[in-house]
Amino acid sequence: MDKWSDKQAVKQKALELWNKGVILKMLLEERNLLKMDLLSKEHPLKIKIDGPKSADIKDDFEKAMLFSSKWFMQSDLEVEYTEISSRLMGHQKVPAYVVFYSIYDFLAFIGKRQEYERLRKALMFMPPYLVSYIRKKPLSYLKYSSIFSKLTLIVNYLIRHPRPGIYLRELSLPSVDTKFIEKHKGILSEILDSVLPPEFIDQDENRSSGFEKRYGFLCKPERIRFRILDPRIKLPFISKECPDVTLDSQSFAGLTIDCQYVIVCENEISFLSLPKLPSCIGIFGSGYGFSALGQAQWLRSKKIIYWGDLDTHGLAILSEFRKTMFPCKVDSILMDFDTLNKYKQYCVEEPKARNNELMSLNENESLAYRALVENKIGKEIGLEHVRLEQEFISWDEVTDILKKRIGELL
Repeated sequence: MDKWSDKQAVKQKALELWNKGVILKMLLEERNLLKMDLLSKEHPLKIKIDGPKSADIKDDFEKAMLFSSKWFMQSDLEVEYTEISSRLMGHQKVPAYVVFYSIYDFLAFIGKRQEYERLRKALMFMPPYLVSYIRKKPLSYLKYSSIFSKLTLIVNYLIRHPRPGIYLRELSLPSVDTKFIEKHKGILSEILDSVLPPEFIDQDENRSSGFEKRYGFLCKPERIRFRILDPRIKLPFISKECPDVTLDSQSFAGLTIDCQYVIVCENEISFLSLPKLPSCIGIFGSGYGFSALGQAQWLRSKKIIYWGDLDTHGLAILSEFRKTMFPCKVDSILMDFDTLNKYKQYCVEEPKARNNELMSLNENESLAYRALVENKIGKEIGLEHVRLEQEFISWDEVTDILKKRIGELL
């Protein structure tokens, strides 16, 4: 009985039809945009009224009749009734549906008439390819209808100028700025993937983080920072001994550095502290953003050592880095279970641990990863998930390992 529908409950059901895109879908059916009214006496819209059943009339006749009488007294809504038969109470009429014979009566009931008119007008002047997208994604359109005209400008531009080869900042469209595009990459990608021919979309790039590359815009150049760790290695136009250099990825890829070993280090202070080592350079890593290193073919002839934080993300980065640099062999240091266990008193909480399979780890690294995922160390020290940051490992141990490892590789 507590769930019997009053007028507000019916209104909520009607609003749900609007919010779920039901009215929008009706509007987009063939030729409906041109109709004066989507509803008629022959094709009304009905909203169900939850009311008493036979058992309810039997158990509490007075309450059931009071409920029905309130709907009988409704003067502003069309109500359809049904008849319930009861052996004890006879035939009783109870409200079954609120019925709308005009879409405008329905819209007035839920307070959406102006919004509907704006919607109808916008759809009538919209290109067919965007109407087709909205048919598939009506809720997306309702969510972004207030800015859809701006989104349309960008989409139309890319249809006319696919893979334009310019920076987002260079788009000269009315009332559209770079920040608007940055903020709405998700919905833009959804529309563009629906309306652009597949040959104009780089499917390997992420819709959000790889938006520019995915749709053919120019990207901010990736930067690679490296240090020369052997005083005997010289770079053209640089006279300083063991310089710290930052280049764009294309310039870095074009280098020829006479070294045998490369240490990729994810922590800046550790990178800056790397000792002088024979025939060696150090590269400052950048998390998952190592695609630029993969473009440097000359690195593939070097012996590479990777050192990152000992946590689930650090090991995931190592796994991805190995795949990027394949067929080059990538070794790691201090990213194994023994190191994790040795320095467990220095472990801190890892906020968002990963738990997916990593295919490119060796046996010792995999042991560390499973220990992190299963929280074997964390249970001992009272943490949900642990991570060992590079700064907590003895620097003497780091330098000893590097010198020994490079000595082994000589």
